[in-house]
Amino acid sequence: MTTWESIGTMPWAYGYAVSSPRTSNVARGSYVYTNEDLTHRTSLSLTRDMAASLKAISERCKDEGGRYMDRSQILRALILALAKQEDQVDWRGIKDEKELVKRIIRAFSGK
Repeated sequence: MTTWESIGTMPWAYGYAVSSPRTSNVARGSYVYTNEDLTHRTSLSLTRDMAASLKAISERCKDEGGRYMDRSQILRALILALAKQEDQVDWRGIKDEKELVKRIIRAFSGK
C-alpha cells in the first residue's frame, strides 16, 4: 500500500508523491495531488486587495526565479504554515477575524 495512510501523513504536506496517482487538474509543480487527497472544496470570498496580494505573491515567486503559483497553492501553503505554528497562537478569547490576524502575526513573529 503506497498511499498517504501508509506513510502516516498526507503526501502534499511534505512533498511526497503517491505512486500511480490519479491526478486531477490541480497537479502543479513538485507536488502531486490525487483526487483522494483533495476532498474538501471551499468557496472563499476575497477583497480586491486580498486577491491583489495573492497575485503579487505569485508574480514575486516567478520574478525571483521560481514558478507561477496559483491562488490555491498559496492558500494551501499558508494553511500548512499556520498548522505548523498553531501551538504558538494564543487562541483564548478570539472574537473576530481582526483579532485572529493579530494573534497569528504575533505567533509568526515569535513575540
